[in-house]
Amino acid sequence: MMRILYCIMIEDCAEEGKEVDELMNIFSSFISDKISDFQTGIYYQNPSYLECSYRAGCLLD
Repeated sequence: MMRILYCIMIEDCAEEGKEVDELMNIFSSFISDKISDFQTGIYYQNPSYLECSYRAGCLLD
């Protein structure tokens, strides 16, 4: 499931031809740590919420 979340975010956020760069940006951002922390429940959030939070640079309320 985690792989699917990252795939969705990369598809939605990356410019064409810049997928690897976006992958590196996502993995080095705060959202990757949040997704990987299964005790927070962020992992189970809607992928759209995760994408919007990533773009905003923080978890949205």
